[in-house]
Amino acid sequence: MENKNWGNTYTIEPWKEALGKETILDIPLPERGPEDPSFRGIKDNESKKVGYTEGRLKNGYPYRMECAEYKGAKVISFFVSKKGLAGVTGEDIDKYLRYQDLYEAYNSEPEIYTYIDKSGRDFWRIDILLELEGDIFSSSPVSIEEFSYSHIAHEFRILLKEGRSLLKVYYDKSNTIKEYSVCSQKDDLFKQKFTCYVLSVLEMNKLSALMTLGRSEKNLIKELQDYFSINSSEDFVSLLKEYSLAYREREEM
Repeated sequence: MENKNWGNTYTIEPWKEALGKETILDIPLPERGPEDPSFRGIKDNESKKVGYTEGRLKNGYPYRMECAEYKGAKVISFFVSKKGLAGVTGEDIDKYLRYQDLYEAYNSEPEIYTYIDKSGRDFWRIDILLELEGDIFSSSPVSIEEFSYSHIAHEFRILLKEGRSLLKVYYDKSNTIKEYSVCSQKDDLFKQKFTCYVLSVLEMNKLSALMTLGRSEKNLIKELQDYFSINSSEDFVSLLKEYSLAYREREEM
């Protein structure tokens, strides 16, 4: 197999062969714990956890960012899964974070290393010195919440048709996909409400098999985007009913 670097500063694409049957939506966040390694090997009980947040990079990969204080030093740490990123280095990930303006360094370089979480999964961990004894070494515009070792239950939105339709993927606090919905914008005054057709993981798997039938490329997102380029939400509901796919309807923002 050709030895190819799959990443660069501006775009890091997941390597489909490395993902296997899984998709970008299955990329994990780290399971954190007090016994985990800390900045420059300082024991976790010698630090003060300030806060954390979780989000997604432009390539769809989720990241976790933490902020902590270690003996007078304030540090932020980014965690990004290595899954599906064959040939991508920690330096590539660091450049990718900076390119997306997640942090800016003034007079320091990050410490980059492999991090293994409680479930034995590999992540890139990037530690960046923010402050030390009153001196500022870097900054980040990312808002953080009160620290927690758990995950934020969240959703991931994928645009299917500009301004009209989107796919929403819902995760629980363990970063497991709980359900999906295909949403269409409602024709109200503010254009902020969506009618969502909610499918369980099982029903979405059935829909995926249906829409990618006979295709060598099993890309449900592209199939949905192609579908909504020529079809309406009413057509989509008719499709669900025709093939007896169970769904719930609800209004969301």
